Amino acid sequence: MNEKQAKILESVLGGEAWQKPGEGWVVTVNRSDGAIIQFTDAGVTEYTDDAALDADKSTKTIGLSTDSDDGGWWVIVDHKGNVMYRDPDTESGWRWQQEAEHEAAGLKSRTGDSYSVRRLE
Repeated sequence: MNEKQAKILESVLGGEAWQKPGEGWVVTVNRSDGAIIQFTDAGVTEYTDDAALDADKSTKTIGLSTDSDDGGWWVIVDHKGNVMYRDPDTESGWRWQQEAEHEAAGLKSRTGDSYSVRRLE
């Protein structure tokens, strides 16, 4: 998750966006029962409290992809190296490689230009 995406999610959820050292941007939401919910690119994780978050001892995790899929964020790149996002405002790409390839093929059929896809860093 990049900073723009984290700030939007922070605003929507009423949480706090911050950059976790070595892991990128996350958003945490404090629940009324003291639990902390953390949102990342990898998934959503619940912690019982601040100490559990600091110790990385989660109670529940919902992953957004598996080791066997191509999940991630994919962007389209033109022959000049320009990157095209699914959503330019948040600088996010397509969730699946196949979706990005489909969009790239559509662009090629409309313009005749060559496009490739790559995983968004």
